[in-house]
Amino acid sequence: METRLLTPVLSVAAQISVADLAPVTQAGFKSIICNRPDGESADQTGFEEIAQAAHAPGLQARYLPAEAGKVSDEQGTVLGQPVEELPRPVLAYCRSGMRSTTMWALSSAGKLALPGITGTADRAGYGCCPLTVECGKIVLTELTCDGKLALGFPKWLIDSARAWALAWRLKKRILPPLYWDAMLKGREWMVSSEMVN
Repeated sequence: METRLLTPVLSVAAQISVADLAPVTQAGFKSIICNRPDGESADQTGFEEIAQAAHAPGLQARYLPAEAGKVSDEQGTVLGQPVEELPRPVLAYCRSGMRSTTMWALSSAGKLALPGITGTADRAGYGCCPLTVECGKIVLTELTCDGKLALGFPKWLIDSARAWALAWRLKKRILPPLYWDAMLKGREWMVSSEMVN
């Protein structure tokens, strides 16, 4: 099991099992937060099983599930509360660690500067683009390995260094159907069918 540090009091990891609780405790964690809904996959250990086993080594456990690819601003904001209330350090987990990282990023918006949030996520191995920074506005940007803004869109279309309502609409209305109804169904528009076959 690999953990990735986001802050001095919060790390993230991929799905854990009951067998991982001993190494979690040995690593010094005092609490765990599950951000993965039960039943997401057949090989997943359910939260209740982990929570019951977590009491033996003295770990506290909380269940704050979020659906993959659909983390809401509210769910992100809620993550900050148990991180402050539970004994620390805390380990948050989901399928890959990305959902937990996204929830941390959302809970940090308004408290930390955007480059600090995206840089931390990037160093942990998770990209956080797009990032909601206020109601109805998001930033569509990523950071390079050396922490500089990587502006992915032409500035005349969307200034990737600023929060925009247009980017929010793109994320809310255009990208989900493009992703769910086209990309996941194997449709490719950038390559001719002869090249695919």
